[in-house]
Amino acid sequence: MARGSKRKLLVIVGPTCVGKTALSLELARKTGAHIISADSRQVYKYMDIGTDKVSEGVRHQIPHYMIDVVEPPQDFNVYDYQERVYEILESLSRDLPLIMVGGTGLYIRAVLRGFKLPPRDLEIREQLELELAERGFEALLEELRELDPESALKVAQERNPRRLVRYLEVVRATGRPLRYFWEERRAEAEDIEPIMIALYKPREKLYRDIEDRVDDQVRRGLIGEVSWLVWRYGFDLKAFETLGYQEIIKAFKGELSLGKAINLIKRNTKRFAKRQFTWFKREPVEKWFEVTGDFKALAKTVLDYLKGRWP
Repeated sequence: MARGSKRKLLVIVGPTCVGKTALSLELARKTGAHIISADSRQVYKYMDIGTDKVSEGVRHQIPHYMIDVVEPPQDFNVYDYQERVYEILESLSRDLPLIMVGGTGLYIRAVLRGFKLPPRDLEIREQLELELAERGFEALLEELRELDPESALKVAQERNPRRLVRYLEVVRATGRPLRYFWEERRAEAEDIEPIMIALYKPREKLYRDIEDRVDDQVRRGLIGEVSWLVWRYGFDLKAFETLGYQEIIKAFKGELSLGKAINLIKRNTKRFAKRQFTWFKREPVEKWFEVTGDFKALAKTVLDYLKGRWP
């Protein structure tokens, strides 16, 4: 990025279903801003209803970035997101108002803090996945304990084979545990001047809205969307480890009824919202705004608060 005045970036965060997208659209209509999605699942094509993407019609009116970037079988991670967003920021005029909006806190943090993340090493990862199948989880976990005890403790608690492979991949490829990369900062991040605001609703209201949204997704064809994706790609994709998709896939496999799957989506989404709220309470949020449902009024309130600083 060119040096000089920093790139102003309004960042809107908060739990799922709180109204981040609605506010970002109102702000974009008032200011001419473009929007950068910070949702780790909206990057996947064809996963539309379950991730609540804005419609293609809206995207024609208001330019959006980081939506429909890759197909579901393609691996996409925080390193890929960081690289692509920096490329987008480089390509756009500094006079253009920009909004980053989403609930994937790690993606937002990676861009704003500029961690020097190690890229994927496909050869090492494939070897590790083969070893995982042949030697088993515990054997690889023991190796990680020797190379990166701190990460091994997390993996042992979560029992997450994908994370185990990732931690070992980084150590084998670089000779350094992943945590060391979080301590180094990229120049691109120094060029960004973020203003982070957050949205919230009373918990009871948020939970009711989550239930209503799941019901609406089902009415709009969520089950058919998942069925088509499974027909095209099969069951076993990392992209399907997503709220709404993983539960319905369990129903397709006969592990639970469709009704129970829908109720499980609602329960899991509420738990996810709670984790998101906890995450963003730790982030450098400048101000929290309560959502009452009138997004035109909320947009005016936000712009009044930001007057002279953004856009």
